[in-house]
Amino acid sequence: MKFKRFLYWFYWTLTYLPLRLIYPTWVVNKKNFRKKGKVIFAVNHTSALDPFIFKSHQHNYSYVMAKDSLWKSNKFVRHIMDVVGAIPVNREEVAVSTIKEVLGVLNSNQPLLIFPEGTRKSSLEDTKALKNGMSMFAAKTNAIIVPAVFLRKPRPFVPNKIIVGEPIDISEFMENGKISKEKYELISDKVLDEMHKLQETKKKRKQKREAGAATA
Repeated sequence: MKFKRFLYWFYWTLTYLPLRLIYPTWVVNKKNFRKKGKVIFAVNHTSALDPFIFKSHQHNYSYVMAKDSLWKSNKFVRHIMDVVGAIPVNREEVAVSTIKEVLGVLNSNQPLLIFPEGTRKSSLEDTKALKNGMSMFAAKTNAIIVPAVFLRKPRPFVPNKIIVGEPIDISEFMENGKISKEKYELISDKVLDEMHKLQETKKKRKQKREAGAATA
């Protein structure tokens, strides 16, 4: 474990400046972005670079859920996935071992990065499983969920932003100290709604600036 962490920070140091220069990205609301402990960062998925750019701005180690097919590509990719703290997940049928590993991460006060919307190729079944999985992990570990969005798909030398929202406390969904499975979808819907609001807020600000410039 210590050697893996050493490799992580070694790679992080090597890639920090190249990522910042090639994919210039600013974080809005750093206070919530750098939260530690039992935190699930729920982020929109725009490209394969998302987790690497996101983690390059974090100054603490965090885990990320990734599709298990990445481990079937080649040894180098498998090595990188293991070093960056990626947890393989089969979206069709999540293994018990995966659930235990994720719960173990959160219960040991380690942040977790998850993409609840899946990818552009995700089916409705895949997306629902991801969303409900996020809610279950939060419910079973009493973790907070922090919504965040990439303003646009990362492109070389094009300025971008990661907009971070306010932490979502799921205690309001508790009944008798527990959260039932029936509430999982309500939790995930609230998280996705907050993510969409973050995207719309920035779009409205941009439209207002453009309208002001046009009338000036």
